[in-house]
Amino acid sequence: MAELPLRPTLADLQADMARLVKERGWDRNSLSDEYLMFVEEVGELAKEIRRHERMHIEAGASREPDLEGELADVFNYVLNLANKLEIDLEQAYRRKMKITVNREWR
Repeated sequence: MAELPLRPTLADLQADMARLVKERGWDRNSLSDEYLMFVEEVGELAKEIRRHERMHIEAGASREPDLEGELADVFNYVLNLANKLEIDLEQAYRRKMKITVNREWR
């Protein structure tokens, strides 16, 4: 796999994810499969946030939360879903932020 630049752009990250997905054969997964795995990762992130906040911790769960790892997993799925849907995340972010900053909040 190609080395990412020291300060990659969002486009670099999307391209890197596309390479990894193709290299590993994950490009054969359907959009539904990818979305369900994304939701599963969001659930794992929620569990780690609960652990971080010491909310409803299961018995015997003594390890430190892995917020960084789970957040990275969620981000990787966002990159992959954007690629599958042929969405340029940087442009989507810019368009959405124009709407958001001009919106009147109550």
